[in-house]
Amino acid sequence: MQRVTRTLKERILPFEYTTVSSLDVSQWRQPLEDGVISEPVRFKEALQANFVPFELGQTWGGAWQTTWFKLHGQVPTDLSLTEEQRLEVRVDLGFEEHFVGFHAEALVRDVNGKTIKALNPRSR
Repeated sequence: MQRVTRTLKERILPFEYTTVSSLDVSQWRQPLEDGVISEPVRFKEALQANFVPFELGQTWGGAWQTTWFKLHGQVPTDLSLTEEQRLEVRVDLGFEEHFVGFHAEALVRDVNGKTIKALNPRSR
């Protein structure tokens, strides 16, 4: 089983997706009010917040604290997809395969605030 798992991780999964562009990521961490998290923050409010650049590997909030991210990217003009292919953003919030509890969760929204997808350890 270890050999199968290693082969999957090293030789199959890396080729499942092809990187076509990088993303610029910025964040806005919901401020604490007197040391307490006040939730929820509505989409329109978060959209007007002061987002700052975010680097991969940087910490992004305390337990139960909400952080909003903006992702900006450019689809290459020469990109051509077959009918079987689709363009998508792949996001890893740092999930651990063997432990599905107590991880970050997220909602992916479009520019109008419509929820597109929920992210959790079982749905990336």
